[in-house]
Amino acid sequence: MSAQTDGSTTTTLAELTALEALTLFERGELSPLELTRDCLARIERHNPIVNAFCHIDGEGALNAAPNTIQDMRQLQIA
Repeated sequence: MSAQTDGSTTTTLAELTALEALTLFERGELSPLELTRDCLARIERHNPIVNAFCHIDGEGALNAAPNTIQDMRQLQIA
């Protein structure tokens, strides 16, 4: 999956900065759940090779993702 961040550059979701992801969330072009699914898929593909994670709570991440924007607003991040 890829995302347009500035109208001229296509970026994969894994390459997004937090600010770019937030901008896409606010514009309704990306949801936290989509980003979380993409990150988990990337971890699943690459972790057997790089062994960077010893525990992955995919279910917990997917359950928390829909509340991300609301949580950020409550913390006055967004």
